[in-house]
Amino acid sequence: MTFRLIAPMKDIDFLPAGYRQQHARQNVRVWRVVVVVGFLAMLGAASLAQYYRLCRARGRLADLESQHMVAQNQNAQLNRLQSDLKEAESDAELYTYLRHPWPRTQVLAALLAPLPDSITLDALEIKVDARSRRLSLGRRRESAPRNDQAQPSLPAERDLAVFRDQLDTAPVIVVLSGHTTDSASVHQYLAELGRASLFAKVELDSLESVAPANKDLHEGAMAFKAVAVLRPGYGQPGGPTGSINLARRAEGDHTP
Repeated sequence: MTFRLIAPMKDIDFLPAGYRQQHARQNVRVWRVVVVVGFLAMLGAASLAQYYRLCRARGRLADLESQHMVAQNQNAQLNRLQSDLKEAESDAELYTYLRHPWPRTQVLAALLAPLPDSITLDALEIKVDARSRRLSLGRRRESAPRNDQAQPSLPAERDLAVFRDQLDTAPVIVVLSGHTTDSASVHQYLAELGRASLFAKVELDSLESVAPANKDLHEGAMAFKAVAVLRPGYGQPGGPTGSINLARRAEGDHTP
């Protein structure tokens, strides 16, 4: 028996080496093209995405600009309304303050309504308390505002400041003088005035017997002098904030 050894067959490449190199270069170029095309595709997709975002951002910017314009117009309108409101409030404060001097007829009615027959008034004087005015002016000079502090800008505010400086420096008082034969009636009369809403304070200044030489008076007559301080009027510190009728109704006073 005869055995033959068969050698394994080897692949035989009949192509020349240059052809193989050219084929390898072609494959490299193809892969380069594929990579470049893929990169360009990715770049295009990213550009489209960015363009879409840019369009959305421009749309939102247009909406925000429109809203900003609306907000600016509303803010300007609000500033105008606030300016008009401030001017109206300053005018209202001035008009209210101009009502503060109590009418003399109202003061006389409040003084004469509770006056009993046993009392005769000889004199009545309504004036500003000079002593309190001097003291108040002294305090105002000590606490005068510095030049760097804000000054009133509106005409009504400046007028109101002038009025306050002239009229708020001292209270208005009523000086009563008269005579009576019944001292108890004087105290009762002044107590009635003290309960009236128009007066802040009523005090008896003097009560003394009249000299017998005065023939116009009855025997035992006494002369008195009293001072009634009017309460602050409209627009003044401590003054009423509503109508006088409401103030009286709240205090239970029915003085005319």
